[in-house]
Amino acid sequence: MKMVSVKLKQSTLIFLVILTILSTYLTGYADITAVNERTPAVRDAIVGAVPNVDDANDVTETHLAAITSLNLRNKGITKLKSCDFCGLSGLITLNLYNNELSSLPDHIFKGLTALMALRLGGNKVEPLAITVSLEIAGVSDSGGQFKAVAVTCVPFDIVLPISVENGSINGGVTSLTIPKGSYESESLTLTRTEGTLDAVTVDIESLPNLPKTHYGYTLAKSKLLPLSVIGTEYDSSRVEPEDLLEDPEGSPVFTDGTSTIRVIAENTDADVNIGRPVTATDINNDDITYSLSGTDSSSFNIDSITGQLKTKAPLDYETKRIYLVTITASDGTMTDTITVIISIIDVADTDSVSVSLSVSDRTVQVRDAIVNAVPGITDAANVTATHLASITSLNLRSAVISKLKTGDFSGLTSLTLKFGQFLEF
Repeated sequence: MKMVSVKLKQSTLIFLVILTILSTYLTGYADITAVNERTPAVRDAIVGAVPNVDDANDVTETHLAAITSLNLRNKGITKLKSCDFCGLSGLITLNLYNNELSSLPDHIFKGLTALMALRLGGNKVEPLAITVSLEIAGVSDSGGQFKAVAVTCVPFDIVLPISVENGSINGGVTSLTIPKGSYESESLTLTRTEGTLDAVTVDIESLPNLPKTHYGYTLAKSKLLPLSVIGTEYDSSRVEPEDLLEDPEGSPVFTDGTSTIRVIAENTDADVNIGRPVTATDINNDDITYSLSGTDSSSFNIDSITGQLKTKAPLDYETKRIYLVTITASDGTMTDTITVIISIIDVADTDSVSVSLSVSDRTVQVRDAIVNAVPGITDAANVTATHLASITSLNLRSAVISKLKTGDFSGLTSLTLKFGQFLEF
């Protein structure tokens, strides 16, 4: 009887140990959304990246951590889920080029600590915006704490130089860092400058450039900055962080920032689209309407629903080459504005390429892009005026062009030009 009792106790102990290990494993995995519950295109790409697995239900946490590359190019993705990339701690390359994304969900890059290359170009909105802000981390009568945040989490280590008004940061620190794959930075402590009475505020001085292997998105500083961390000396109440950081109206925000550029060939007919729409997003998903104003607004039209700029009448390069307009986005209560630079491209006055700049004599990168855009042509000398007029898209992304020639785009009357990364506004 004693032997039986001992064996039962041993069996119970072994069972409890196994149950504890299993519980720990399941608890760790429970924080990661099951692969079969993710966006279908992401689910299928993950399954395709795991050797000898053809069912999403069989993908384990170990499998996820072993994936180094995920190709989601041209998958028609319109929206991502927050945990689509959860568990991909070993992911080095993420390709989301040429989908239909107009925004990025919160925490989408959480845990992607190995990421080196991120391709987000060619989406419905380009560049996609990652907003960076500052939040209060703690407040007291003698000082206050703050930190940097990015609700999407960040795809590379972001170092943010910080400026302070009416106070100083303890320890003489001048910047905050949000680590790759994280939502927030460490907290810093502020103290008021002796003798000052005004609120102590902090701001982000500048945003870093994207790494060379990242493109298709931009970092945007929150419009709610600078942040008041310590109130005025005579204000006994303390403003709650949510009152400082949240805009209950959810004002529209242009995805291109404060300025952008569009290009159109001279002599283009009326009511023709000028590049892609100039769009804004609204945190409350309110309907947005667009209107046109500014110096040259009378020369153009805009679709009030889509933000698409259009020609109003044919434009002459020899008369005027650069136009400036202002587009306002309104949700009925709040507004945002953006300056749009419209550049007019010179087009030859006849149908002969010879009277303009021959394709062979154009800037090398432009020449090669034109040849690549014409089916069945491998020599620039064989490109005709008809060929040029048939080209609708010219991709010069990352072409590292330092200077263009007059006439580089002559004859490209049907072109919607992508300037990419060599030209910034």
